[in-house]
Amino acid sequence: MQPRGPSAARACSPKCGMPRKEEFERARRDLPLWKFNMFYRAMFSQPAGLIYDCFDPKRNKVPRFTIPPNWHRMLGLDFGGINTSGIFLAEDPISKILYAYREYRPYKHGGGGTRTARQHVEAILAGEPKIPYVVGGAGSEQQWREEFRAAGLPVLEPEVMDSSATARNTSSVEVGISRVYAAISAGELKFFDDLEGITDELESYSRKLDERGEPTDEIEDKSFYHGLDALRYVVGHNRKPMNAKWEIGMPPRGQGSIMSTAPPGVFYGYSGEHRNEMDPETGIIRKRPNRFRMDRLREEGIF
Repeated sequence: MQPRGPSAARACSPKCGMPRKEEFERARRDLPLWKFNMFYRAMFSQPAGLIYDCFDPKRNKVPRFTIPPNWHRMLGLDFGGINTSGIFLAEDPISKILYAYREYRPYKHGGGGTRTARQHVEAILAGEPKIPYVVGGAGSEQQWREEFRAAGLPVLEPEVMDSSATARNTSSVEVGISRVYAAISAGELKFFDDLEGITDELESYSRKLDERGEPTDEIEDKSFYHGLDALRYVVGHNRKPMNAKWEIGMPPRGQGSIMSTAPPGVFYGYSGEHRNEMDPETGIIRKRPNRFRMDRLREEGIF
């Protein structure tokens, strides 16, 4: 891997000269570990800002194989006047592993900005055995979804999406990133090894670094990563956390009973026809109809 920033000319080597002890110690104290190791020890590792540092080509890339016809296929779409992109996934019905098997990047070949929605749909469906399950677009891109639907390709609004509100947009992006990260890290998301575009993005998608070389919350050149946006839409929508648990514990003295401090609806329903609930991912408070016992569970999709 090529080092970022200045070359590692100060690496500890008798031939290139040793840095002064005070300079060496100052660098050890002030620099992030990866940068100190690179500049002063000629030890190269992934920069601190790399987002998908869990991606391992040896583990997450596989040779292309023929996808069985019974596997569920899905597509993530990122819309744009010129940079409309897509990533196709197929799910093994037994292992539930997702395999990225195809990319849609017409702009790489000079044709993305000249295609209508119908032309995009025709190109997307070419070679596919059936219409895939499609998720894509930001919250403000409903018109794109409508045009693709009219052209014969229904596109669902992602559960985890961008929006026009900056804070909410940042939160949604981070939730989507965390779901993609978890799938890659667990070995539940693999990529055919001839998909160069998406794997190149995975290996360079990084956060901006501050003046000390520490990662910030801001993503470097985010607008260029159309493939990862499409991947985030479809994986974020389909890989919902299903194993979250609420553990009952004794509340601190003087702060009420277990029942009164439990999350809404665990022990009883609420009085009245409606209740206010906050979405834990977006922080948005919504008014929802009151439900009790089994009705509550059905509403939440548990039964």
